[in-house]
Amino acid sequence: MTVVYFWVPDVNHASGGIRAVYRLVDACNAVGTAAAVMHQRRGFRASWFENSSRVVAAQDVRVTGADVLVLSELDAPTMLDTTPGVTKVVLNQHQYWTFVSGPVDYRHQDVAQVIAVSEDGVRYLSKAFPGLAPARLRYAVDTSLFRPRDEQRDRSVVFLGTKGGGPRAQVFALLKNSSVAADWKLEALSGLKQEQMAARLATAGVLASFSEFEGFQMLLTEAMASGCAVVGFTAGGGAEYLTDEVAWPVPAGDIVGFVERLEEVFMLYETDPGAVARKTRSAVELVRERYTLENEASDILAALQPALDRARSGLATEMFDVQRREGGLRTAVRRARLAARAFKNG
Repeated sequence: MTVVYFWVPDVNHASGGIRAVYRLVDACNAVGTAAAVMHQRRGFRASWFENSSRVVAAQDVRVTGADVLVLSELDAPTMLDTTPGVTKVVLNQHQYWTFVSGPVDYRHQDVAQVIAVSEDGVRYLSKAFPGLAPARLRYAVDTSLFRPRDEQRDRSVVFLGTKGGGPRAQVFALLKNSSVAADWKLEALSGLKQEQMAARLATAGVLASFSEFEGFQMLLTEAMASGCAVVGFTAGGGAEYLTDEVAWPVPAGDIVGFVERLEEVFMLYETDPGAVARKTRSAVELVRERYTLENEASDILAALQPALDRARSGLATEMFDVQRREGGLRTAVRRARLAARAFKNG
């Protein structure tokens, strides 16, 4: 039986990409396409969000030529050649990290499909690898969890402290001289489980995003679904939804413009809160229409079909110990370091 293995690192802090992989595995299994999250350590499971997804340990699995191995953009450069003959899919969740781990060519003979998670990702990968036609996956937002609530919004600007440190420091420095910002507090979102994050986004006045390069920026669509005013850099991946109709976008690198957009929102909360409410309601509607669990499930199943067809038609019988080959635990450790560096710089 063909199994789709999604290789992911043993990371147990908030990561939208890992949470998405768990959902994708559930979507596959729900329609009878066998799939599993493949962690490295036996017994490891992400616990910062509720899940009952099928999880396996690399040390317990022998991937065969009849299976499909799904790799991230950080793992592909070191793992495409480690299991020759196994059908592979590259799930590129951050196009700007494509070459962080080293040179790579997604037109590799074993790669049956490449998946991007934004319109910008499709554009980037098509330019990086001429002739490639990436599939598009629309990330879902669970709107039963991320939704507006009855609580009154406080005068807080919440943000991720792990991203966009340079621009953020400049914006906050300039805000100190702003009279309209005097009543607003700044709050880093850190160490929150999924339910806690949803609750905070439902009460915060503004979510600010300072990262200038993103694959998609899932937190922003979650904030929009929660009715939170979003101010931030479009960062490539966010350009498709972070528009003036539903948010307060800022061109990359425009520090003064970022401050002015925050001041605009602060003033509206005081003088015309209805204008904020109208825009955030439009944002809620956009997310509920476009980034649904149904769309995400149909996208991943359609994207995986070429890989499944190839794997099921093959006669390969060789078995591969993914854990022991180059690209096993050593790659997981190296991947974590690269990701941390990329987060710091981006």
